[in-house]
Amino acid sequence: MIYDNKEKVLSLLRSGYSFDIASDRLRNDKDTVIEAVKIDGWNLKWVSENLKDDRKVVREAINNDGSSLKWASLNLRSDENIVMIAVKDNGNALDFASPSLKNNKTIVLEAIKNNPYALEFASPELRNNKEVVLEACKNDIYSIAYASKQMRNDKEVMLFLLKEDGLLLQSTSKELKDDKEIVLTAIKNNPHALEYASDRLKNNKEFIKEATKISYISLKFANPKFRDDKEIIMEAVKNWSGGIQRASDRLKNDKEFMLEVIKTNGLALQFFPEKMKNNPEFIKEAVKQNGAILQNLDKDIRNNKDIVLEAVKNSGWALEYASDKLRNDVEVVREAVKNCEFAFEIASKKIKEQYITPGILLNSEKEISNDNPWSKRNEDKSNAWADKVNSDKASDLER
Repeated sequence: MIYDNKEKVLSLLRSGYSFDIASDRLRNDKDTVIEAVKIDGWNLKWVSENLKDDRKVVREAINNDGSSLKWASLNLRSDENIVMIAVKDNGNALDFASPSLKNNKTIVLEAIKNNPYALEFASPELRNNKEVVLEACKNDIYSIAYASKQMRNDKEVMLFLLKEDGLLLQSTSKELKDDKEIVLTAIKNNPHALEYASDRLKNNKEFIKEATKISYISLKFANPKFRDDKEIIMEAVKNWSGGIQRASDRLKNDKEFMLEVIKTNGLALQFFPEKMKNNPEFIKEAVKQNGAILQNLDKDIRNNKDIVLEAVKNSGWALEYASDKLRNDVEVVREAVKNCEFAFEIASKKIKEQYITPGILLNSEKEISNDNPWSKRNEDKSNAWADKVNSDKASDLER
């Protein structure tokens, strides 16, 4: 139904109706039209062609909704001031600007400041402008999709993007996928990015070594031959204990190599083949590196005094994972307390009652044992002296 009553129409507009319910007379009435676009800028769509070219009417519309620029006259869509107001409110209003303003750097920068994806509507020249493209990407890196092919393959631009999302490497040129700096930057953000690097880099030992230092995960996408390279695998283990999982079966069964792995990163033991996990030699080296490993070992191992001693020497708190028997062993507890005096609290009740404090326990080591030969000799001398004194006293009494 069409209405010719101004108040009735405005009331309906406030209720959600569009201005297409208004009569031609009202659509051409400037005061009514201004009220209508203040309610909803898109009501500009239904006003007379004459008023679509009216600066005041259009300004009121785009102040309400910048995208209503779409319905303004070509004359006003070519007006720099009008378009600036529109893109400040809605960057995508750039889509409706005249071709000349889509090539206006100031306008375009303002549009992408509001919405980086407005880059899509910029002129080809500005989508190939590094300053404009970087400004858009600073707001949202994925707006790079609307940049020119040249910009998507520009090293400076891609270095910026790859710091934020390494997987964007997959959409770059062959040249950049073969660029060490580019690929390493991508891997630092996401090690899976190596998947998209050139075959040349995937086969380059020194490059793979660098990539593995960043993340052992990168090794997954390198040439499989590097899984059998001791130097590469050792870098993986240094990066993370689980890096040993990337090793070839040959290396995993190389006892000498696996022992070196343990010495490098004791935590790697948990990722060893089952047949090696309970090897006492490996375990001892592992707890030397990290005493807390004791908590993941079998009950029998946690009752092995030699191994537990090495564990508590590395970390006094490892005493917590020792067997009850060894938490009641003075030598073991003393070594734990030497490393961390608070480990005394983990000792058995009997030891805590006997020595009372960590200090007393540590000082007890300095006491001379009665079984010590040196101590025995001094005890004999002391007894001999006492016998002599008592003999002299007896002689005096006899006199």
